[in-house]
Amino acid sequence: MKKHFEIYEPSKEQLAFFYQLTQELESYSSPLGSLTMLVEEHTPVADPDHKMFGVTFVVAPESMRFRIRVEGSDLYETCIVAKEEVKQKLTSLMAALPKRALLRPEGSSSEPSSHLH
Repeated sequence: MKKHFEIYEPSKEQLAFFYQLTQELESYSSPLGSLTMLVEEHTPVADPDHKMFGVTFVVAPESMRFRIRVEGSDLYETCIVAKEEVKQKLTSLMAALPKRALLRPEGSSSEPSSHLH
């Protein structure tokens, strides 16, 4: 069976929404690493008239194995659910780490990078 892939091209409004989400999560993720948000749109084979969205947040470094993925039919709702799951997991991780593990080494940037894909 052949699969057909198309590049998802969000509108300017959607890009602004994605940017806002990543900015809201930056304070939670910055002590641990950089945050990447991936958004995918796909059409289920069983229902070609129905669009589905996958939203994935990843915190680098990859050695943390931090990845949250949520799927749904409403892009904005799916993003909000994913953001809340990320906040909850990052808050738990931060609470479990010793305070000194969260301190940045001298010379490191106080502004971690956030990536939006």
